[in-house]
Amino acid sequence: MIRLEKLLKRARNFSGLTGLEAAKFRVLLAKLEILWANEVIALYKRPGRNCTLSIGEQLFALLLYYRFYVSEAMLGAFLGVDGATICRCIKRLEPLLVKIVHITPMEKVPHSQAYEGLFPSG
Repeated sequence: MIRLEKLLKRARNFSGLTGLEAAKFRVLLAKLEILWANEVIALYKRPGRNCTLSIGEQLFALLLYYRFYVSEAMLGAFLGVDGATICRCIKRLEPLLVKIVHITPMEKVPHSQAYEGLFPSG
């Protein structure tokens, strides 16, 4: 299983895998966490198991899916979870990410142009 925090410390590796710099990933994650709390967690206030992957790991999985367009089973094996878990991550996060990054859900292009305007210049 990939340890996200360890990977974030290796800037070149992280950028090569996701197409984002680690600092930009953290900004995107902070914005996503707010939407996640308001639109997902607020709806599921009931007993049950917690998510296997953290919100950061789910975002990482979604970015890998966009970047390489590998199967959910392959991505699940890479992250140490079942392919169905990856499928649920994509289904939950994609609509939230669209609200932040302003791409259409079917546009699988996580290049730097898609993130322009999200981060201040400088």
